Amino acid sequence: MFFIHNKATIIRCKTQDVAPLKAEEQSRLQEQQKVLQQITAFTKKDFYFSLIAQPTTKSIMAYFNNRLFLIVLLLLLFFQETSAQSKTEVIDQIFRKYHEYENFQGAVLVAEAGQVIYRQAFGLANREWNVANQPDAKFNIASLSKQFTAMLIMQLVEEGKIHIDSTLSAYYPEYRQDIGRQVTVRQLLTHRSGIPNYTSLPYVWSDSLQNHYTKAQMVQKFCSNDLEFRPGSRYQYNNTGYFLLSMIIEKVTGKDYDTVLAEKILRPLGLQNTAADHRDTVLYKRAYGYEEQGEGFTNAAVMYMQNLQGAGNLYATVDDLFAWDRVLYSDKLVSKKTIQAMQTAYSEPSATWIPPYANSYGFGMGVADVGLKNKKTTPIVFHSGHIKGFSCFFARFVEEQHTVIMLSNTGNVSTARMNDIAQQVKNVLYGLPYQIPERSLAPELLRVIESRGIDAAMQHFDYLKKSFPYEFKHVQEDLEQVGATLVDKNETAEAIAILTLNARLNPNWMAYQKLAAAYRRHNDPEQAVLFYKKAMDLNPRRSQTEKQAHGEAKRAMKEIR
Repeated sequence: MFFIHNKATIIRCKTQDVAPLKAEEQSRLQEQQKVLQQITAFTKKDFYFSLIAQPTTKSIMAYFNNRLFLIVLLLLLFFQETSAQSKTEVIDQIFRKYHEYENFQGAVLVAEAGQVIYRQAFGLANREWNVANQPDAKFNIASLSKQFTAMLIMQLVEEGKIHIDSTLSAYYPEYRQDIGRQVTVRQLLTHRSGIPNYTSLPYVWSDSLQNHYTKAQMVQKFCSNDLEFRPGSRYQYNNTGYFLLSMIIEKVTGKDYDTVLAEKILRPLGLQNTAADHRDTVLYKRAYGYEEQGEGFTNAAVMYMQNLQGAGNLYATVDDLFAWDRVLYSDKLVSKKTIQAMQTAYSEPSATWIPPYANSYGFGMGVADVGLKNKKTTPIVFHSGHIKGFSCFFARFVEEQHTVIMLSNTGNVSTARMNDIAQQVKNVLYGLPYQIPERSLAPELLRVIESRGIDAAMQHFDYLKKSFPYEFKHVQEDLEQVGATLVDKNETAEAIAILTLNARLNPNWMAYQKLAAAYRRHNDPEQAVLFYKKAMDLNPRRSQTEKQAHGEAKRAMKEIR
């Protein structure tokens, strides 16, 4: 089974347009083949001499007893190395297609069983000077910062300076007492405090977080609103909690957050390329942040990073994050019992944070079980990050110690899509079926619509279909994705144009129902009813999805009339 699996992997790689092997990889593979041929020749020769000297059944059995173990061991080593090479090739193909088709810019690292097998960079670190990204470039890691803040809290817990179930007011008495006396440190760590998330306030990203507030002003202006729910009663992702945790750290230690982080984590671990970011600092090998807009890029708005202290203000490299990953399997910073507590779920599983699988939250880390084969699962500890100009994803498959790290200097990259890419890499590592990113119409059409309008997008669609007739394999899904994105942006006229094209090319109930919903959003009830009726007439109502969609169309028509 082992050999069949690896042979299948090799064959699949060859048929999926794998990039040519580098010269050193070709040389290593040729050496392996030469050694295997020598082993085969030697064992054949030795076997013949054994038969000539003692041509008996006993001699033949003695030969196999002496040689079989060595041959099997050598073959296992040979095929294991070949398998490792093919995994690296497939992973490289996944990321190269992700870059080519979806414009991923950044650095990535993949480790298998604690060993780095892939490390690469894509796109540009500085667009003004056309400077390429490098694997050791420094990226803002946004919300990946939370696990460092959680670790500082847990170090202080182990030192007896903080009790995890004591209240916010016990360590930060300046905070409003009516709320501070209700909220515990544990609830801040697990996003169960009920304090409103300050990064969800109106205009906070486009204006407020660019201003140079003091920490006390940040707490007063953004972190002191009334509770949204009873503390501990439910989970709601919350950056405010981690800013307040950073204030607790400062109050307990008497030092600023940056200093405590350096003294208790960065210097002991030798993480020389990780620290609190200050955008006015000249930082060697900094990747500059951009936003993809239309068919080009714009510079990301400059953030005052202290406003994100504890929640999203660090920078790092993929190498430092891998070193951090390795430390989380040890007791170098805190006990293994504490590490386990940090990686324990404290909320009900939900797919609302990072789809598609249900996930929960520990201390600064997301936790979930992801599928393997035969209905088996494996635990994943992970986190995403997003800030103006940067996006990232950090996945740790802790039972097997596999790791996938992606850092991007493009702010509007979908972290859910990053998660999906990480899952495809996971499938390669586990020998499961995987998907190579395919070219999609959606991002190309959306870029043209944003920069040149819907008429130009329609012309571009015709050009793409004529020029690349076999390139786009999911036209209906792509057009529906464009339509949904435009509806979400309230650009309903453009959405109707795209979804009308989709219905003409794919005259089925799904296309008509999407078009009907767009017309309804556009306040055109007559056209909405017309296409809801077409959808209902064509819907066979065999599967549960079809029955549910039919019911939704029927309810929509009733509400319109």
